[in-house]
Amino acid sequence: MMAYIRRIACIALFAVCVTSAQNVVELNAQNFETITKNTDVLLVNFFAKWCKFSRMLEPVFEQTAKAVSEKHTDSNRVKLGKVDCEAQIDIAKKFGINKYPTIKMFKNGKMAKREYRGQRSVEGMTEFVSKQLESPIVEIKNLDDIQDLLDGKKQNMIGYFTSKEVNEFKQFDKVAGMLRDDCGWFAAFGDVSAPQRPGGGFQIVFKPPNVEHGEKLYSQNLKSHEMFLAWATDKCIPLVRTITFENAEELTEEGIPFLILFHHPDDTESPRKFTEVVQKSLITQKETITFLTADGVQFAHPLHHMGKSVKDLPVLAIDSFKHMYVFPDKNKMFDAPELLKFIQDLHSGKLHREFHHGPDPTTPPQLSNKAATGAETKKPAATEKIKQVPQTPDTPPESQFAKLKPSEMRYSFSHKDEL
Repeated sequence: MMAYIRRIACIALFAVCVTSAQNVVELNAQNFETITKNTDVLLVNFFAKWCKFSRMLEPVFEQTAKAVSEKHTDSNRVKLGKVDCEAQIDIAKKFGINKYPTIKMFKNGKMAKREYRGQRSVEGMTEFVSKQLESPIVEIKNLDDIQDLLDGKKQNMIGYFTSKEVNEFKQFDKVAGMLRDDCGWFAAFGDVSAPQRPGGGFQIVFKPPNVEHGEKLYSQNLKSHEMFLAWATDKCIPLVRTITFENAEELTEEGIPFLILFHHPDDTESPRKFTEVVQKSLITQKETITFLTADGVQFAHPLHHMGKSVKDLPVLAIDSFKHMYVFPDKNKMFDAPELLKFIQDLHSGKLHREFHHGPDPTTPPQLSNKAATGAETKKPAATEKIKQVPQTPDTPPESQFAKLKPSEMRYSFSHKDEL
């Protein structure tokens, strides 16, 4: 009898394990594209079997998949998948996977720019997935309320449509879900939106923060979301971003040196000026430098390492992920040619060289007084005090933001040199 009970228990346990495993879709070269394109939200665990963190995540990811499938029964809306990066090398290479586990989200076939970096718990991942299925669009009931609704510190996208049933709004809503973290999304319908639809169809307006008269109109059709997605991505992901403790890991992992304006949280004018000069004059440098603003009170620690404090704000500096360099002239920190030179001096090695050896010579070496006149140079009297040259550090301050990169306490790295 006991043997029979044990047998039944084993069969039941096996059935539970199989059911659990089936909740996570195993992705490979044959099914990856089809599944990503036909699923509204797909959360993918890129793992390696040898990685201890991947092994720790596996049962949690399985349980999350089960919880998500029970909460959201339409399998076309949401799925959890996994990719064995050693078996599916081409997929891992395509998406730049170099640490395990990496959790990425795909929406309607497009990979989200930000990977999942939240809690690796059933509750944390289930809540994240559920949020992605909610529309981020705030409905405007009265056009007079728009300014009160908009976030003055964020990019904002406003759509005006005849109704929620038209295809144009559905495509707008789809893109809003993909860029929910990058823009504020708003929409007005019917009679409320009519004054903003002079042609009777639809209109979409992009409103940047802290810039007067900077609105942009979307002028293409909205039969599908691809064209609007490209336009909205360009507008919603700003050239100058704000670094926080929440997104620092993501920004540092991009591996592009930072040009950071540290400012007081009450100071809105300095970030505005910095953003304006970058957008007007430094856009060509976006592949070589990441333009950022930072709350100088929250990020007082990096300031301290550069010999600065909150009293010195605003402070402009470069973090190369090896060293930090303070912009030398505070009065010229919004001067485009000076900023361009600062960036170029980083990449040419001049900033590092001049830190060690002083300014590069701009004039030919001067002859000594004796060589020029034949006269002996007067030596200081024994009683004269020789002016002491202040001592300077041997090397520039060490990078502080490099310490915010993905940690070996959370990931295994395939090529550590890349990070």
